[in-house]
Amino acid sequence: MKASPMRMLAVDLTSGLGEWSGVPGELVADFLGGASLAARLLYDALLPAVGALDESAPLLFAAGPLTGTTGPAVGRFVICARSPATGLWGESNAGGFFGPELRSAGVDLLQITGKAAAPVYLWLDDGAVELVLAGVVLLTPVSFRLINGLYKGIYPGLESSPTLLALVRIV
Repeated sequence: MKASPMRMLAVDLTSGLGEWSGVPGELVADFLGGASLAARLLYDALLPAVGALDESAPLLFAAGPLTGTTGPAVGRFVICARSPATGLWGESNAGGFFGPELRSAGVDLLQITGKAAAPVYLWLDDGAVELVLAGVVLLTPVSFRLINGLYKGIYPGLESSPTLLALVRIV
């Protein structure tokens, strides 16, 4: 069985860099995506000495194989990391627009490591990766008005905002 290519974006908040890579086909064939693939990737990345809150400990956002398709309950995604409570596997499952938007941005797995010097948000645009200083985002309730303002701040000449834009605030 030849698995379809999956793309992973690894973002290092310390350096401010994002790097695209493919997920090896044998991992995709064995683990499909979502929580199972994230568990396998974390198994390789987490050494016993790496604490849950260490800068080198990855935080993974993973879309399942059907995320963003037209089936029922396909807006789901998982957030996976080492649990600060147990030091073992930690996973949270969520729905909404974020998973499908992540997938439509070309990201099947988003891995975040490091620590930013100041609050930032991740902007993905047609393969380009940018960490932007958050500033007002921390003080403003998440709303369509905020998202529209962010969009017009980055693309000031455009008349309207995109139909869907996902914003996740991790504090």
